[in-house]
Amino acid sequence: TAIGGAAFEGCTALAGVTIDSGVTEIGNFAFYNCTALTSVTLPESVATIGTSAFQACTGLTQIIVQATTPPTVKSNTFLNVDKYTLVYVPAGCVETYSKAYGWKDFAYILEIGAEPGISLAAESIKVRKENNEWQPQEVSLPISMQNTVPVVGMQCDIELPEGLTAVKQNDRYAVSLSTRAEGYRMEIISLQDGRLRVLIYPQPPTPIVIYGEDLYIIKSATSRAATSHGQEKALSYPQPPTPISGSEGPLFTIKLKPNEQYSTTDHVSISHAVVITRDYTMQTIADLMIACTLQDGNTAGESDISDLADVESTIRIYATGNRVMVESPVAQEARIIMPNGLVLSEHLQAGHNEIPLQQGLYIVVVGREVRKVMVR
Repeated sequence: TAIGGAAFEGCTALAGVTIDSGVTEIGNFAFYNCTALTSVTLPESVATIGTSAFQACTGLTQIIVQATTPPTVKSNTFLNVDKYTLVYVPAGCVETYSKAYGWKDFAYILEIGAEPGISLAAESIKVRKENNEWQPQEVSLPISMQNTVPVVGMQCDIELPEGLTAVKQNDRYAVSLSTRAEGYRMEIISLQDGRLRVLIYPQPPTPIVIYGEDLYIIKSATSRAATSHGQEKALSYPQPPTPISGSEGPLFTIKLKPNEQYSTTDHVSISHAVVITRDYTMQTIADLMIACTLQDGNTAGESDISDLADVESTIRIYATGNRVMVESPVAQEARIIMPNGLVLSEHLQAGHNEIPLQQGLYIVVVGREVRKVMVR
């Protein structure tokens, strides 16, 4: 069974297509110039998609393909279709489609059922002192972003613990963008409460600009959307900027330097993170806690740190009912980041600890262990 050539060519009112199971071929120009088409679902039976079958379907935002073997396509099957259209494929088939002719041109290929999303990540950092005396050394903190949707702007707030400061060079913060953000700019603004606001946005011309301490989306020459913490959705534009490349990996690096006030295990907090996606909507990102530890540079100190790592490897953090459970081999402090952003300190005894909490998502920090737990 086949869908004939030019069967729906130029149907500009066609918004979504789910092709029946049993169809094996989609003919040449079958959906050519269906500019209102936003979603297409192809059954497992489709094996061949003809010349220009979806050419000029400029409104496509997602294609769902149920075949484990990528259907055969022509060089112009998807001509003028946005390469940032999300393509969903069966579980375990992402790599296959990412190498298949015609399909590998799409930037985002996900498993069916996967939720498009964005998150930040970073490795823990280690602050060192030599022979119990400070010889401050800069440490680099790379922040990575995982994104399964195209991103064209981002901002977040960085809060540093006491005794850890951001390095400045020529009165500017020592930060750098990765090659993922080629063609983008980065600014850091110091807020009144001591946090650092990071702003990443495309080079002009673009409707994304900075006003004060926030990213805004320009709707016209005289108006702008709400700030990144607002609810207003901006209008789309005919030529959005090229998104930040890739779907994972380092996004930017900031250099930090300790001083004598930094003396305990602590963490760097990244909060109020928000991105602007390619359709000019704003999405919030979960907060991130980055553990940072103090290490002695002498032999004895290194042994102590090794022992500490062994101890912390036995820490267990989990939720049961309306309680957070922490198994700790030693007495120490726990920090609990509340859903509203407040930090609760809890003294742990050696052994089993139960912390009653209300329903919500919490971040629990014990030593260098950082866990997200959901209390129900």
